[in-house]
Amino acid sequence: MNHDLIPSPDLLGYPTTPGLMLLLLSLTLAAHWMFIGGAVGATFVVLLNSLRPKDEIRRAVTRTLLVFLPFMLSMGVTLGIAPLLFVQVLYGNFFYSANVLIAGWWLLVVPLVIANLYLFYYARGKVQNSDGLRPLLPLVMMAVFILLVLTLSSNMTLMQTPAAWTEARTAGPMSLFVDSTVAIRAVFAFLGFLASGGVFVAILGRGGFMHDAAAGTQAIRTGLRVTLVASLLQLGWGVLLTASLPAEQRAALLRGEMPTVLFYVAIATLVLVPILAAWSLARRTWTAICATATTLFLAGTAITFARDGLRQVALAPHFSLSSVAVNPQWGPFVMFLVFLVVGIVAIVALLKLARMRDVA
Repeated sequence: MNHDLIPSPDLLGYPTTPGLMLLLLSLTLAAHWMFIGGAVGATFVVLLNSLRPKDEIRRAVTRTLLVFLPFMLSMGVTLGIAPLLFVQVLYGNFFYSANVLIAGWWLLVVPLVIANLYLFYYARGKVQNSDGLRPLLPLVMMAVFILLVLTLSSNMTLMQTPAAWTEARTAGPMSLFVDSTVAIRAVFAFLGFLASGGVFVAILGRGGFMHDAAAGTQAIRTGLRVTLVASLLQLGWGVLLTASLPAEQRAALLRGEMPTVLFYVAIATLVLVPILAAWSLARRTWTAICATATTLFLAGTAITFARDGLRQVALAPHFSLSSVAVNPQWGPFVMFLVFLVVGIVAIVALLKLARMRDVA
């Protein structure tokens, strides 16, 4: 390919070591995925409940989920800012190029998020003022999420495949699918979101956020079933995703280096998730549900680390993190940590307040 298409790295260099930024990128991205998954999975449960509009218990679950859906999506978007910034700092010359190449789709991300937030509030009003919710509205919500996942998967894939940039430039609306693995990656991510979302629904049911005990039991049962099925499907789909990787990336998974270790950690946690989900479904205890949620977070963290290792393999002919100078700037880093801690404390406080409120 023409290497002139790749912009030069930022002349200011990195504000801290790449390893530290990669660690923070993985942790914040895993947290972002958990909350986005909460929104996706809860919306899916709303869709399932809408198929039985006369079931009073399911309608009660839907009413509570629609109260929490804006919170879940808002938290997911907020937590997505940090990993986005880390990606911009580490791979800005590739990330911005990918943004430009799918600019039409990329500029739709914010309007689509706002649209789903509006639909959440609209659906909440419909449920409170009518006998039930028709499937069409949650189907539209799910379609918006699917388009968002496709767009973000395409962006992350395109930024690590500069050889496809020339084709993407002339592909028009189909630039979203220039790389043949985009759809496979998007399905894998979407199944992970459903698994995380099922646990969020179960947590709301077990934590006393539902209208009554019957609705809480229904939320636990439905949420964990979604997690169980989605995690099993994701595990199987991961085999297809691994097989679809370019040859040099598959080889990197077998060299015995860090991507290999993280790859096997990701596999181990992904295998453990459905086991814990089945255990949680049988026991319905806080310990079992929290163990499932923690394992999902660890799986997400391992996947982000392994994915970044493969990204570096893909970009090796064009770029290396070690080739960029490091000029430490600890002030912004300390501010980031302070606001991160403050944000976590605020989230916990808000969740406690939400539990004390009557969400009817």
